[in-house]
Amino acid sequence: MLVRIYKQFGFHDVSVRLSLRPEKRAGSDDVWDKAEQGLREALTACGVEWGELPGEGAFYGPKIEYHVKDALGRSWQCGTLQLDFVLPERLDAEYVTENNDRARPVMLHRAILGSLERFVGILIENHAGSFPLWLAPVQMVIMNITENQADYCREVAAKLQAAGFRAELDLRNEKSVTKSATTANTVSLIKSLSAIKRNKKTKLRYAAKRKTWVLWIWMISLRNCSKKSLMPSSIINFIGVFIIAQEREARINGEITAKEVRLISESGEQLGVVSVREALAMAEGQDVDLVEISPTAKPPVCKLMDYGKYKYQQAKKRDEAKKNQKQVQIKEIKFRPGTDEGDYQIKMRNINRFLADGDKVKVTLRFRGREMAHQQLGAQLLERVKEDLAEVAQIESFPKMEGRQMVMMIAPKKNKAIIFRLLRLPLRSKFSIAAKTVALWVQVFETDVLKPPNALSDNEWSFPMPKMKTKSSAKKRFKVLGNGGVKRAHAFKRHILTKKTTKNKRQLRGTSMVNDRDLASVAKMLPYA
Repeated sequence: MLVRIYKQFGFHDVSVRLSLRPEKRAGSDDVWDKAEQGLREALTACGVEWGELPGEGAFYGPKIEYHVKDALGRSWQCGTLQLDFVLPERLDAEYVTENNDRARPVMLHRAILGSLERFVGILIENHAGSFPLWLAPVQMVIMNITENQADYCREVAAKLQAAGFRAELDLRNEKSVTKSATTANTVSLIKSLSAIKRNKKTKLRYAAKRKTWVLWIWMISLRNCSKKSLMPSSIINFIGVFIIAQEREARINGEITAKEVRLISESGEQLGVVSVREALAMAEGQDVDLVEISPTAKPPVCKLMDYGKYKYQQAKKRDEAKKNQKQVQIKEIKFRPGTDEGDYQIKMRNINRFLADGDKVKVTLRFRGREMAHQQLGAQLLERVKEDLAEVAQIESFPKMEGRQMVMMIAPKKNKAIIFRLLRLPLRSKFSIAAKTVALWVQVFETDVLKPPNALSDNEWSFPMPKMKTKSSAKKRFKVLGNGGVKRAHAFKRHILTKKTTKNKRQLRGTSMVNDRDLASVAKMLPYA
């Protein structure tokens, strides 16, 4: 039970130790021998791995210690179970046995967390302040974008608090970016941030009266404590998902509390509704585990599987995914206003190498002494660096003064592309470049790399991302990617590709991001339906 409790707090590396008699102790050696042997037998019966610590026991008796390791690999003693033969003697404590005899009891001292203040300190260090959702003192902060959403924010906060969440309101008359920045100072107390936004207008036309109503759809835009944007949701779906998706492992075997379950065999066969006892007996007979995979169903759905093997496979998949991840680092290159040509070329080669590896580069130009009076020379040098890297880099932060140095941040330029994936062609229709109107069902998504033809499937085509001058025009041109602009991918939508007039051609490029040449190449590759 203690191990399960520690895992809920995020401590998965738990070791058990048996502390034996110290040099200075109370009681006879016979009593100590009996106590130590009893604890050894108890640990062996539990089937846990344990080690002995000679001389680390209390003066009144031996004890079992639970040591947890934090994120830094440090070992902390938390839980203890101590046998005390001395205090009952001093208290002259007795109890009456079943034979009506008087006997001396053995006192057990048990601590699960140890000192509460000490355990909270260990917990904060282990999680670096980012607690699990159930443990965070402030689980959610609801922020409004404009004053128009203030009333709805109060309604959302009331519903969250009624559902049992520890939620707070932030209705300050500031930008949401400023709110997030100030809230980040207390990120150790906050698990997720919720911003209220208003979705686009949805017009509903009533055919009989020829009237049009505008329906405003209110949504919640979620961001976790690392500022990662999550999928927008309504407040009802949000509460339902968060109540169900608690941060805990699936219940297995004896942890399942339902009386009846809907059972699925290891091969996926439906076995119907059976009692938990029958399901556990079947799991024991097949030497597998009974795992609760859908706790909210009535009755809960359980499956027979080798849970240890399943977790091992999932861990291997996560490890494989981590191997392919690239951790972006910030490299620093230092210049001087009087950097000569040879040194300049060497530094530029290093910058190009860092950018090719996917890292960001911090270009620092330091002024010394009277050089501060000629800052325009440093600005000209950084402008030259920016022009020389225009094809491979983009400027994240333009040159600015920080004390006696001028700093500019550059990042590798992403060659973004759009990929069209054909799902199906409409029946009784042939795709031809001469056709006036062609209807396709396609899946469209955005990538950071323009893939070569040999890296695509037979039903995929990749096109370069069109260049946009302003964000507003980008959102207008990239509306094919759904709400939120170019960063949000969408799934199955129907796109009408037309080729009739100049106006239709502009509409074609604006809606589907395909020009005539791309359309011709696609037409040659597509089969007839």
